[in-house]
Amino acid sequence: MRRTFLSSILLLSALGATADTDVTNTYVENPGFEARFAGWINDGFYYVTNQSFSRKQGYVYMERWVSSGGKIPNVEICQDLYLPVGTYRLTAACQNVQQSGNVEECTGAELYANSEAVTVTAANDYEVTFTVLQGKTQIGYRVKSTNANWATIDNVRLTLLDTDIEAEYAELQKLTDAAEAVIGEGEGAEELAASIAQAKELIASGGDENIGSIAKRLSDATLNYRILSAEGSAAKVTTNPYVASGATVLLGRMTTGTVAGGVLEKGFCWSESPEPTIFDNRSTRHFTNNGEIYRMERLKPGTMYYVRPYVLSNKYILSYGTVVKVPTLPQGNVTADYDNGGSTQENYRIASAIEEILWLYNHISSVKGINLSVHYGAQTPTADCSYGGWMRVGPNEAYQQTGTILHETNHGVGVGTSDIWWNGNYREGGDRGKWLGPRTTQMIQFLNKDDGAYMTGDNTHMWPTSSFSGPNFGINGSWEDTYNPENTLLYYGNVLLTHSLHQDGLICSSSVGFASPAYTFAQDDDTKYYIKTTDDACGNETSLLCSPTSGTVAGKSVSAAAAQADDSYAWNILYDPQTACYLFRNVGTGFLLSCSGQKYKTSNRTSPTAAERVQLLPSRSNYKKGPLNTSSYWITIGKTALKASSRTAVTGTTFDHSDANAQQHWLLLTADELTSFDNYCTQKMMPVLDSLLADARRSMQVPCKPISEEISVEAAAIRVTELLTRVEAEKESYSAGDLESVIAEVRQTFIEYLSAVKPVSADAPIPISWLIENRSFDSDASGWTGGPASVSYGVPEFLETTFNTSQTISPALPAGNYALTLNAFQRPGTYQNVYNDWIAGTSVVKAQMYSTGGGKSFSQAVQNIWSDASEARKTGRVVRYNNLYIPNNSQAAASWFKEGAYENFMPISMQSAGTLKIGLRCTKSEDSWWTCYDNFGLLFYGPYEATPVGIQSPYDPQSLPLGEAWYTLDGRRVAPSQLRHGIYIKAGRKVLF
Repeated sequence: MRRTFLSSILLLSALGATADTDVTNTYVENPGFEARFAGWINDGFYYVTNQSFSRKQGYVYMERWVSSGGKIPNVEICQDLYLPVGTYRLTAACQNVQQSGNVEECTGAELYANSEAVTVTAANDYEVTFTVLQGKTQIGYRVKSTNANWATIDNVRLTLLDTDIEAEYAELQKLTDAAEAVIGEGEGAEELAASIAQAKELIASGGDENIGSIAKRLSDATLNYRILSAEGSAAKVTTNPYVASGATVLLGRMTTGTVAGGVLEKGFCWSESPEPTIFDNRSTRHFTNNGEIYRMERLKPGTMYYVRPYVLSNKYILSYGTVVKVPTLPQGNVTADYDNGGSTQENYRIASAIEEILWLYNHISSVKGINLSVHYGAQTPTADCSYGGWMRVGPNEAYQQTGTILHETNHGVGVGTSDIWWNGNYREGGDRGKWLGPRTTQMIQFLNKDDGAYMTGDNTHMWPTSSFSGPNFGINGSWEDTYNPENTLLYYGNVLLTHSLHQDGLICSSSVGFASPAYTFAQDDDTKYYIKTTDDACGNETSLLCSPTSGTVAGKSVSAAAAQADDSYAWNILYDPQTACYLFRNVGTGFLLSCSGQKYKTSNRTSPTAAERVQLLPSRSNYKKGPLNTSSYWITIGKTALKASSRTAVTGTTFDHSDANAQQHWLLLTADELTSFDNYCTQKMMPVLDSLLADARRSMQVPCKPISEEISVEAAAIRVTELLTRVEAEKESYSAGDLESVIAEVRQTFIEYLSAVKPVSADAPIPISWLIENRSFDSDASGWTGGPASVSYGVPEFLETTFNTSQTISPALPAGNYALTLNAFQRPGTYQNVYNDWIAGTSVVKAQMYSTGGGKSFSQAVQNIWSDASEARKTGRVVRYNNLYIPNNSQAAASWFKEGAYENFMPISMQSAGTLKIGLRCTKSEDSWWTCYDNFGLLFYGPYEATPVGIQSPYDPQSLPLGEAWYTLDGRRVAPSQLRHGIYIKAGRKVLF
């Protein structure tokens, strides 16, 4: 044996070990099975807490047993280890016996490590010595075709032995022989030949430098040569884009096409580099649940990985699926204590179940801040747990199992116990029913391979709903956890789903106080992203979040092209897997988005603090508009959410769980997505501009005169007409942001014109309805606060509810006299009762059109539904009563409004210049009350006058002297009892009724 002094130093430095060093706890998970099956791949063994196995250590051992004289089925329990180069000894207490006494020594059982094994018979300690050159090693205990009825294992130990260079040479020689058996000509042969030569040279020299890397090179070159030499078509491998993530575990799915020659190996490979191959890390381990779920385990917590599926055929044809970038979670930190209040066996069962769930939570979740305080409850029928983790387990053995402790831990971390579970934002039925959070939905759909699956439950428990009858991951009864050895997926799924609830918004503990951070936005470090509010009023279609100077954050209207030319609008979104939080770095300034108190700013930090760690919570429904169908996000730092408070201002605010709060939702767009959306918004806004220009021109055609001798109408008008002409000529070059600015300029310039003129005649006021956004409700109620959620046939409606929908017209209007018009009616009750009240003159309409602005407020009841009843049926669902028709749905209301029915006219005045708020409200609602409206309009009559000439205020016809006559505008006489809302002629003057 020869070893250089340098190699000895390197070996001691790398391993930190000398001869016969116990490394069990360094490399072996749960070696004594005190956490039951945690960390092991189990195929057929059961946990046992009795004293029957003479070599038992601690309170749990593993066994497979059938009645004396019988034969146990094939079973195996194993674990993958990742070991440094060296020679090791695996030791375990095992037995494989027939209790009938008819067989002296049983066959078929062995303790193994890689290709080395020792036969197991009577109860004893068994040892396997093996040499590792390439890191990954499988250890385990298997029983196959045995004549035994009882097999057991416990107390697994791993010892690093003094370096045995001859054993290492022997392993390297095996690899060399295998390589020489396949080498020929063709691609990859040169590398294989070089690796063979390198291995032989090392063996011949008697050295041990880099023996591990030389062995790996040789092994990889041999496999790669066979792959490169293979002939035939590659199989199609499709990666499921969602990969389930734990702290040390990743789970993936794939689908494959036909594999020529059959499958030799199938699994997932992974790496910390973007192009993982089977020469990095790979695993064929999998669960079965409506297809295979592949297990990537023993990963580093809080680390970004790249994974993809692969299939290797018997002909060595290698096929890959697409790569998915996915981080492991930060390590969980759930602790527990147990009062050992039961009998010895009860305590053993409860304690081992607790140990297993601690392993599960700390390897599969990142939950922190929870200590399970477990107590034996002699009077507890099953088990229970309160929010925070105070738990009781009763004497019923069926509930002293891992599944029960997991179920109760669900309650301890918020399922059925947290306010979030009940508050209605996350549940379709308020405090029960379908869970609406996207992370949990993704997880259950992945686990069950069912795109229609979702998590549901009552106000206390959870369970999946799926077309596939798989495990009930809520584990809501002892019968759902019989502790079958195949239950590992049940336990993994329970923890993964519970943690997904926390990532959606459920709060695992009051000490944590917020949702768990997660990798919710699949980012690329070098991509430039553009951040846009989803709120229309705050500039959804035109504005972007920018940081033009250090320390500032604001919204600014800009075109996609201009934003992409100015990096103050661009952000790199970086992910830190150690904290599961993001960093938003402004590309222009290099500063990080930061939050202090309730203020968002940017900060020049080389080492980010908690004030820069962004948590992204995805919306519970996708944002759909134009070309976009994507998630929007809450951007939060700590518990403070970023809010768009206007088109230019952003601020921090208390996180609002409501999915409808558009001011707290943000879009994270690539340059291509931004351009596409900007083009859509531009095309959408162009008709708005065209309509605005046409309306402005019509308004300019109304004959006007100056309000004073110092003002020239022509001079005032020329500025408007010149602007309209310029805009018309340039409009094809405008972006959505340009259009917003131009529209604002046209409005402002026209309002300046209004402040200088008045109509020549009160019979011809200036129409300025086009200053009202979305006045005719063509598709929705956007632009109006408090409007209905949906609009049908262009008619908003409110049924059996109070309401207040309004809009503030800006910029400021000049002081003056105006009139607000609206097609609207209310049915304040059943149609029969309302008819009787209307005929009797006792109508109880409570819906009011109103205005506030310029120091004045006005309101007026809208028309009764019977005031414009028709003798002819119209389109839509109607009611016929006393030979008259009235509308009975929004389609019918639209047909009445289209013919000018239910017109409402309300004079208003503004004593001083200012913004004008207009709206419709109703503070009372009872059964059958129904209100429909459409076509808000606004007319300008000239400067403010306390008593305007040409039109009077509302007049009560009942106060008229007998014999007074009313006439319609076309000269028809109308009896006072037949008057409806509108304008009439009385004594040669116009009067509003």
